[in-house]
Amino acid sequence: MFMSENGFVFSPLPSTPEPVGPVRTTSATSGFPSPAADYAEDRIDVLRELIRNPTATFLARIQGNSMRRAGLRHGDLLLVDRSRTPAAGDTALVWTNGVFAAGILQATEDGWTLRTADAHEPDLFLREESEAELWGVVTYVIHPCGSFT
Repeated sequence: MFMSENGFVFSPLPSTPEPVGPVRTTSATSGFPSPAADYAEDRIDVLRELIRNPTATFLARIQGNSMRRAGLRHGDLLLVDRSRTPAAGDTALVWTNGVFAAGILQATEDGWTLRTADAHEPDLFLREESEAELWGVVTYVIHPCGSFT
């Protein structure tokens, strides 16, 4: 585990995670569930469901609220995959000036632009000559719901 200067905390994931369960593997409805759902008790390996490349995937805890409008809240956990090829519209983590920054990637003619969801924050331009480095693509955001927030 390591922490950047601006408070992002990174944790590598275990290489041999234990399955979580028993967990029901049924779809959720907005009405009454099927009575047969009581008998569905397949075990789900949460890490296998969420992670494509365990050796290149890290957890990072987001600091600040510049991405709140994009669904990333202060304290959320980001699942960051360093092996994924970035695409326009991806949420990404960038290393710049000794700190990490999260934002949404926008393709330009000569590189990438990292945009925050906050109009008051400036865009970060990722060019070959810049000091900013695309560190990884955010694949999932984990945050508590309801009264757990």
